[in-house]
Amino acid sequence: MSTLSGLFTTIVNMSITASYVAVVIILVRLLLRKAPKIFSYALWAVVLFRLICPLSFTSSFSFLGLLNIDLQNNAGVLEYVSNDIGFMQEPTVQSGIGSIDSAVNPSLPQTTPIASVNPMQIWMDVFSLIWLAGIVVLLSYSVISYIKIKRQLLTATLVKDNIYESDLIGTAFVCGFIHPKIYVPVDVGDADLSYILEHERTHIRRRDYLIKPVAFLAFILHWFNPLMWLSFALMSRDMEMSCDE
Repeated sequence: MSTLSGLFTTIVNMSITASYVAVVIILVRLLLRKAPKIFSYALWAVVLFRLICPLSFTSSFSFLGLLNIDLQNNAGVLEYVSNDIGFMQEPTVQSGIGSIDSAVNPSLPQTTPIASVNPMQIWMDVFSLIWLAGIVVLLSYSVISYIKIKRQLLTATLVKDNIYESDLIGTAFVCGFIHPKIYVPVDVGDADLSYILEHERTHIRRRDYLIKPVAFLAFILHWFNPLMWLSFALMSRDMEMSCDE
């Protein structure tokens, strides 16, 4: 299997683990509806960790330990999809949920004696290229969007300290990675300005202007997983709501 296919398989395995964790956090959020949103926001750090760390720490007391999954290597990496799936005579996946496995495994292409290349290997190479293309598209779109925003902010007027106002934006936000600045629309009334500034200052104090881009980059690696997009949307909502408390 090619290096790209191996990397894609690793990402798929990490994404499946993160999906299990995300489902648990979504359910926990329902129990924390009346609690401060900062607690819900903090929980998403677990999903982010699972998205970027391939290692899994399972025990009989952990949630992942309840799943019927074998560790395929000594590094402690959960392999729902084996890195050797492209060379298997009968490719299988082990999701930990029997009904899913029984539905997916029969549909996987089997090796035929007359074939010079395992069909599953071809499919994994194709999926890997699609995955890489998706990353390139999303990263390109993000960079272009950021450049457009920065150009709009060139005409912003300094109010005081790190606060700027612009007539080209419709909502307040923080922009910048090293020296973050607060940008507000010019038509914001004095009654709302203090509230808006405190909201944005909270983002800066918590380093949300760094956390959200890092999370977005992690989610881009897992763009094929719709549950991760839902997680990113819920995390962003919890981030914003926790700033208002």
